[in-house]
Amino acid sequence: MKEDKNTSEHKEAMELMRNSYQMLRLVVDSLPLAIFWKDKNSVYLGCNKNFAVHAGVESPDDIVGKNDYDLPWKKEETELYLDADRRVMATDTPEYNTIEQQLQADGKQAWVETNKIPLYNTRGEVIGILGSYEDITERKLAEESINLTEFRLKALLDLNQMTEASIKEITDFTLEEAIWLSNSKMGFIAFVDKDETLISIQSWSKRASEECSIIDRPVVYPVNNVGLLGESVRQRKPIIINDYSAHIPNKKGYPKGHVEIFSYMSVPVFEEGKIVAVAGLGNKEDNYDEKDVQQLTLLLEGMWRIIKHKRGEAGKKELEKKYYQAQKMKAIGALSGGIARDFNNLLMAIQGNISLMEMEMDPTHPYHERLKNIEKQVQRGVSFTSRLLGYARKGIYEIKPIDLNKLVKETSDYFSASKKEIIVHHELAEDLPPIEADKGQIEQVLMNMYENAADAMPAGGYLVLKTFNMTLRDMEDKLYNLKPGDYVVLSITDTGKGMDKETMERIFDPFFTTKRIGRGTGLGLASVYSIITAHGGYIDVESKEGQKTTFSIYLSASIKKVEGDVRTFDQLIKGTGTVLLVDDEEAILEVGKELLEAIGYQVIIAINGEEAVEVYKRRKDDIDIVLLDISMPRMGGGETYNRLKEINSDIKVLLSSGFSIDGEAYQILARGCNGFIQKPFKINELSGKINEILGRTKV
Repeated sequence: MKEDKNTSEHKEAMELMRNSYQMLRLVVDSLPLAIFWKDKNSVYLGCNKNFAVHAGVESPDDIVGKNDYDLPWKKEETELYLDADRRVMATDTPEYNTIEQQLQADGKQAWVETNKIPLYNTRGEVIGILGSYEDITERKLAEESINLTEFRLKALLDLNQMTEASIKEITDFTLEEAIWLSNSKMGFIAFVDKDETLISIQSWSKRASEECSIIDRPVVYPVNNVGLLGESVRQRKPIIINDYSAHIPNKKGYPKGHVEIFSYMSVPVFEEGKIVAVAGLGNKEDNYDEKDVQQLTLLLEGMWRIIKHKRGEAGKKELEKKYYQAQKMKAIGALSGGIARDFNNLLMAIQGNISLMEMEMDPTHPYHERLKNIEKQVQRGVSFTSRLLGYARKGIYEIKPIDLNKLVKETSDYFSASKKEIIVHHELAEDLPPIEADKGQIEQVLMNMYENAADAMPAGGYLVLKTFNMTLRDMEDKLYNLKPGDYVVLSITDTGKGMDKETMERIFDPFFTTKRIGRGTGLGLASVYSIITAHGGYIDVESKEGQKTTFSIYLSASIKKVEGDVRTFDQLIKGTGTVLLVDDEEAILEVGKELLEAIGYQVIIAINGEEAVEVYKRRKDDIDIVLLDISMPRMGGGETYNRLKEINSDIKVLLSSGFSIDGEAYQILARGCNGFIQKPFKINELSGKINEILGRTKV
């Protein structure tokens, strides 16, 4: 009887173990990660279903006894995996978050993030490894897309500063940038005659020129006799050929002696319905796609605008050049402001979603740190748009009395800490009155001036910063339309190489720079000039080639007292009530509504000013505050505010904009509007601003 009881208990224990194993297997197979485990010789002992799919085996049992050489990975990938196995087991140290490429069983190349930890026996000896990886291909592709957009914008900025370059230099630069952006091996850029029968090669890529055996190759080719190079002109559209070996007769052929082509992409440039230029790229490692076409098209259009401008400017008189320059500065300023506004709206949608995810996510979650990293990139974008707004004269966020001496000291100390070879000397007037300015923008001016001085002193030198008072009478010799009052002057002197007369006449021009291509956008001093003039100030420069340079900045003195630091909102303040959210961007309405609801408010949305006025007429007694965008079509923020004010003189309104506070915003605030918040804002800042305007205290 005793044996029967033991036998029964043994069977129950075995059944429990089998059930536990099945339960564990079910859990492992249900995980989205690919999981595997190996012995000390890197032979697979098992895996979950997700890994089996990637490895190209029918079931996890089929992986047992195989090694990485038996799987569809590339040889170089396999060797990297095995090296990692050996390191983990030899050092008894886990390796986390290793990003690698992996060839999948379906033939597609994927990006994976891998983790590996040692496996131990009961004696604590390492007997193998346990690993997992996550397919992060979509994330990598998104990052690459953002990087490509950033690099393309940089290339376009570099193109815009090539106003003094020859047409050949412009096409050479554009071609090499296009090759780099598309990961191609070779390419060309050609101009097309007015009848679209001839193409004139302007630039061959460096690699193609080195590898081609064309001797005394002609510059001009007939479109119908140049094979592949004229295909997009003949078809009058972009073309992509990712398998050149395919037998398509009318898409084959290129000049004799040309480097062999395996894959090819070509894009035409149109002007008023006529093809004026064409570019081709070849031998990309993977397939060309529509993104490559878009990148090349935008680059070529930017190139052609500059070339067309250079051709049109030829022979114009000096007065006409100056007039065009003034118009160009105005146009670029407007464009810069528009780009900054749109980009800030885009960043607002990203930042808003980050804030919402952070509210719902435990700080210990592995993705929490990634969200923080994305938020840092958003702030980089904010910094970029800040510079654009400064140039566009839309960057004056908040004018307040500030201590210029203190700001000079703080910024120069920060600068000198990174430039040990430059000695900074201060001569700051003790009785210097405040200036009324936006602190952030004046900080940008100072840092740009310091960096400009450092560029003039590559081997080191002295930077002398001097402040002093000046009366209107003292400035009578200045060729400015001076405003009455006293002035504060900041002079910045470097002991660098100085400038010749021609350079001095152009230093404040947008996109003009003495740096080589890729080292500067030419926006630094142009931005300085725009910010100072937007503050009602003036800037002078004195320099001679081979001698020191002095910049003098004149700003109106103020009788107001310096205020304390601007209040920041570090904590989330929840509230109650109803907000009317007005914006012409649907993405902003969507994320704004979710943000407001997350902090306790009910939300009514309006997609334009007219709708906002109609909604407020009907529901003004329900609405506690209006969050109003300034820049909207038809009825802008200013007119909308006036109409709302007519309905309710005590209305509470918080302005928001992708621009910073420009003239219109100041006028609206002067008419009684309660506050301003610039996109992209964080949820804490939004909650604090609303709480402040509604006069509520934090609970």
